[in-house]
Amino acid sequence: MSISILGTGRMGQGLVRVISPHVKEDLIWGSRTPEKVKRLIQEHGFRNVREATYADALQADVIVHSFWYRDLLPWAQEHAGELAGKILIDIANPFTEDFQDFTTALGTSAAEELQKRCPQRASSAPLRTPFSRCWKNRSIKGCKAIFTSPGMTRRRSEPS
Repeated sequence: MSISILGTGRMGQGLVRVISPHVKEDLIWGSRTPEKVKRLIQEHGFRNVREATYADALQADVIVHSFWYRDLLPWAQEHAGELAGKILIDIANPFTEDFQDFTTALGTSAAEELQKRCPQRASSAPLRTPFSRCWKNRSIKGCKAIFTSPGMTRRRSEPS
């Protein structure tokens, strides 16, 4: 089973740092600029990682994106055909610009909005982690990773 990571920002680099030691075949790291990925692979000494364009990375069986939520939905809609039958792992949180609330309507979730735009995906695995330090430290020890499913998300302003 092939796995790709999309994006070279803080979260993309962190995902590669944490996942790459655990893959049996090369982890595919997709970017708009594969040259940047090649440089990052060398800088960090990543093994079992190869650079790719986004188009090449979309050929993987499992795709982990590191996009902002505001960018995810248009991207997913544009690439719905390529995502058909794939497992898409979603790490985006639909925060407002000031991080005080979510942009999704009450009663829905980011995963549900993503599913509306890509109904042919094999499945979705929403992963939420509020601490990018988990990725930086190459460990999730001491960090809380929250797996969610549609309808489970509660707004910050709602009572628990």
